[in-house]
Amino acid sequence: MFALYKGKVYQASNFMGRWYLATDRQESEALGFVRRTPSRYYLALKNLSEVDELYDVQAYVSFNTGMEGVPTEWEISPAFDTVQEGCIKLWHVGDRIPGWISPEPAVWFRYIPFNEIEKAWIVKTDAKTKESTYAEVDTADLKVLCNVEALGELAQKYIRKKAE
Repeated sequence: MFALYKGKVYQASNFMGRWYLATDRQESEALGFVRRTPSRYYLALKNLSEVDELYDVQAYVSFNTGMEGVPTEWEISPAFDTVQEGCIKLWHVGDRIPGWISPEPAVWFRYIPFNEIEKAWIVKTDAKTKESTYAEVDTADLKVLCNVEALGELAQKYIRKKAE
């Protein structure tokens, strides 16, 4: 979940009925964020109305393995190792795909070069209205998917650009 707060995107979460914003940006201390770990800053909101937007984002790519029964649309989860050296990591649960790596039974992954990705898109869903907005993104912009907060910023960039 993400929140647009004072012009910047932050991770947002609800813990025991209270909303919190989190970031690794040190400059957020000027906005009232408090350092809780050496690299993490948090802000407890008094009211959810303090944020301009609250939304979730999913990223997807289209890639065809050429194998029957294997999906061609893949959801991408941001993680530190999602993007490496111009490639994006795709995960598959199910039957073996030749050339893919299996870290555990029935789970497979492979790094796919960006130039083999047919298209990429994001879906931004407003947490209050449940309305979803779709936008295609440049494959090169997928490099941000190693950072969760950057996914929220990517949605702001493309969804806003589409609205203009």
